[in-house]
Amino acid sequence: MTETVLTAAPALTARRLRAGVLRPGYWLGATAPIAWGAINTATAGLLHLGALPRPEPFDSAAVVGHALLWKPEFLTWGWPTECGSPQRQ
Repeated sequence: MTETVLTAAPALTARRLRAGVLRPGYWLGATAPIAWGAINTATAGLLHLGALPRPEPFDSAAVVGHALLWKPEFLTWGWPTECGSPQRQ
């Protein structure tokens, strides 16, 4: 039994090191969609409400679609990525 554990120990240590090296990538991969979704959802909502100046060719249906569907999709992509990233050990 002890022999098996000692044989597996280097593989377990290497696995932890890989997780440590990749952790910033996990955080960036989660933070970027969350920030993108939050900023663009708020911007599209403010644009639709008229709080921001509207461009001349303004398509209200497209802005509502972006505010309620497409941009929040980035939030729903980022949060599970964040929750699934390796935890500190």
